Amino acid sequence: MRPFPQSGSKYFLAQRLTLYLLVAGVAMCESGCANVASIPPTPVGPQAISVTVTPSSGSVMLGNQFLFTAAVKNSSDSTVTWSVNGVAGGAAQTGTISPSGVYTAPGDPPIPANLTVTATSHADVSKSGSAIVTVQSDVVIGLPGGSGTNGVPVELGATHAFLAVVSSGAHTDKSVLWSLSARRVHCCAGQSIPAVTTLRHRFCPCRRT
Repeated sequence: MRPFPQSGSKYFLAQRLTLYLLVAGVAMCESGCANVASIPPTPVGPQAISVTVTPSSGSVMLGNQFLFTAAVKNSSDSTVTWSVNGVAGGAAQTGTISPSGVYTAPGDPPIPANLTVTATSHADVSKSGSAIVTVQSDVVIGLPGGSGTNGVPVELGATHAFLAVVSSGAHTDKSVLWSLSARRVHCCAGQSIPAVTTLRHRFCPCRRT
């Protein structure tokens, strides 16, 4: 038998090496692919609960009502607890809110007029959504017979009944708080004294000249 030429021997060995690497690669791929296929997918954890209040802002007249709605995502429990300025259900001074999200404004203007309405998730109390409600007033107070720059003359020691008429299209509190804002009260032939409990005196404390 004639020996292979040197160049042919190298070619033969190269082919054998290439075939060996190909077979080994296929075997490794089959083994690796089988292992990859047997690894279960990483489970996805539950998404965080979020609460959205609609509308995000609104305005309401004194004593009237305004409806808010709450949407709870990533939870089968859609129940929320409503609060106004951090107080569950609200309060007389800031207005109240029902479990269904109906806000009732107070009869008197709150201070400040902008209030925060919050819906807190029942499933996760650390999750909540908020909205801003502004309480507006259309109250107009009239004093029949007591208006004008000249005012109403009242003798010292005498009484005078004023009537306040409160007008409003809302369900407002129509009670009033009376106060004396005059700077001077005239008496004693045109002389004047400071208006500090002056009308409670039966006699003018100033002297005639």
